[in-house]
Amino acid sequence: MVLKRCGELQPGMVIAKDVHTRAGLLLITSGEEIDNESIEKLKNNEVSFVFVKEKKDLEKASAKPVSYSDERYSYYEKVLQSPDYKLFRGKFSSGVVKLRGTLNRIVDGNPDADLETTAKKIMGDLIMPEGSLPIFDLLSNLRRFDDVCYVHSLNVALLAGLLAEWLGCSPKEIALAQQCGLYHDIGKLTIPSEIITKPGKLTDEEYEIVCNHPVAGYEILKEMNANPHVLNAALQHHQKVDGTGYPTPFNPKKIDPYARLIALVDIYDAITSERPYRGMICPFKVIRMFEDEGIQKYDAGMYTVFLKHIADNFIGTRVVLNDGREAKVLMTNKVYLSKPMIVAGSDFIDLSRRKDLYIDEVI
Repeated sequence: MVLKRCGELQPGMVIAKDVHTRAGLLLITSGEEIDNESIEKLKNNEVSFVFVKEKKDLEKASAKPVSYSDERYSYYEKVLQSPDYKLFRGKFSSGVVKLRGTLNRIVDGNPDADLETTAKKIMGDLIMPEGSLPIFDLLSNLRRFDDVCYVHSLNVALLAGLLAEWLGCSPKEIALAQQCGLYHDIGKLTIPSEIITKPGKLTDEEYEIVCNHPVAGYEILKEMNANPHVLNAALQHHQKVDGTGYPTPFNPKKIDPYARLIALVDIYDAITSERPYRGMICPFKVIRMFEDEGIQKYDAGMYTVFLKHIADNFIGTRVVLNDGREAKVLMTNKVYLSKPMIVAGSDFIDLSRRKDLYIDEVI
C-alpha cells in the first residue's frame, strides 16, 4: 500500500486502511473503492492523507477466490475472500455512513425523514443477491470493526431481523425489529466520547452517565413520534426478565417483546465484537455464557431459537480445543449447544460428556 494526499486521489483507487475522523469515528473502511462522493467526504472531514492499495495488491486481490467448501482454508479465510463478503462489506460501510448521518441529524433536531422510511432505506440497501453466503456468516466477520454506536447499531439491526425471521415473524414485524435495532442506542450519542471509548473501568459518576443513555434515547425518539415498540426498545433494552438491569428497576412482565429481542442480540453483538480493552470472543464461549445465566435473564423462547441457529451455523467449521487440538464440528447438542459433537483426528468426541474440553476458537 502507499500513502496518498487526498488531493491526489482518483475514482477507482481502493482504500488500504480504515480511515477515521479526528474524533475517532470510522469514515471509510479498508477495501472500499474511492468515488467522487468519498473524496468529498474526506475533504469535508479534513482528512489529509490516506493509504491506498498499489496495483500489485489489487491484482492479488482479484485472483481466484477461495472456495467456500475448501477444507484447506479456515472459516474466516473462506468468508473474507469471497466475492459475497466484498459486496456486503461495501454495502455495510455505506449503511454505516447513512446511519451515522441519520442519527446525528436526529440528535441535533434536524431529521431529514421519518424513522420508518429511513430504516427501510438503510436496511433495503443491505439486501444481498439470492444464493449469497448467509448474512450471519458475513456479519460475523464484520465483528472485527467497532465504533461508538453506528457499527454496533447496524449489527444489532441485522441480528434483530435474523432473529425475528427465525422466530417466524411476518415481513412487517421483521422490518420493525430492524428499526428497533437501528435506533436502540441513539442515547449513547449524548455520552461524552472520552467516557464511551474509555478502555479502563468507569468511575461511579461515569457509569451513572452511561446508565442514563436509554432514557436519553427514549426522549430523543419521543420527539420524533417513534413507533411505541421503537421507544420501548430504546428505553428497555438493558432490562432483563429476572428484574435486573438499568436505568431503573422495572417490572419484567411489562418489558416490550421487541425490547426483549433487542436485549438479546444487543448483548451478543457487544460480547462478540472487538473492544478497546479486548479482542473478539469465540461464539461457542458466548453460547456457554448464555447457557450459564441467560435462561434467567433473557426471554426463554427467543434465547433458545437464537442460540440454536448460531450453533447450527458453525456445523462443519474447524475449531481449536482448549488442549490445542484442531477439530471439526459435526453436529450440535440440543441440550448443551456450546458442547457439540466434534471429530479431532480419528477421535469422535461428544463435548457434552467432557468437562475438561471446550471449544476455544473458531478458525
